[in-house]
Amino acid sequence: MIRWILLAVFIAGCSPEQPSYLGPFTHEQGMTLWGNPDSAMNQAQYLFHYFKHDGEANFTRPPWLMRRLPLLARTKVHNEITAARLLQAPAGVLYQYLLTLRGLIAKEQDAKAYKNCDEPQRFITPDKIVPSLMRHRRDLGNIILLLEPYARAGWLNNRDEAYYNELLGAYANMYLAETAAETRSEKMFLRHVLRVAKRTKAAYAILWAPDPFRRVTVKAQTLQAIREIETEAVPKVMDTVVCGE
Repeated sequence: MIRWILLAVFIAGCSPEQPSYLGPFTHEQGMTLWGNPDSAMNQAQYLFHYFKHDGEANFTRPPWLMRRLPLLARTKVHNEITAARLLQAPAGVLYQYLLTLRGLIAKEQDAKAYKNCDEPQRFITPDKIVPSLMRHRRDLGNIILLLEPYARAGWLNNRDEAYYNELLGAYANMYLAETAAETRSEKMFLRHVLRVAKRTKAAYAILWAPDPFRRVTVKAQTLQAIREIETEAVPKVMDTVVCGE
């Protein structure tokens, strides 16, 4: 029975003992994933902070969210967890997922990787990080199941279903990326992790879209797939900080 999600900080790294090879990420793709202020990883972190109601003065939120945040912070769901906290959780998982992918670049190459797209980049073999990717994907899937009853609740100023659909799409591509990593299909792995990044950036864009926002329909088939995959019980959610302050 699904109760809560345990969110913890996982810092992926690369040590000299781990196998490495010339990986598929180009400079441009690295910038999309992690390497500039508008990267998917940074936008996931922004989303996480947007739903923090106890300060975060340095983050400029969409005006409609500024008005709605006090309500989200006092709306209790799932045994006293707030709506704001529940909406915050997916962004934290996406941030950690993208941070784990960044761990594919060896530390000594990290700075150089953004300067020259022809610079050789050493990567951990993708199948070595499958357990971490799977952990993040399961966290996201269980959060989506908790959010399901509220996909049309109006918490996000008519953006709820569109935002929810992007989470569903990110989950589906996480699952496909795991399969590709396990079979060492680098091209498919790259394709799907970049789609996770695309979905993350789309979720961010939805919050900043102008009003009125057009409603969309939740994709029931993808949701059913999550129900079939996420069959394990999950532990109680903790108040662990997910993204770096």
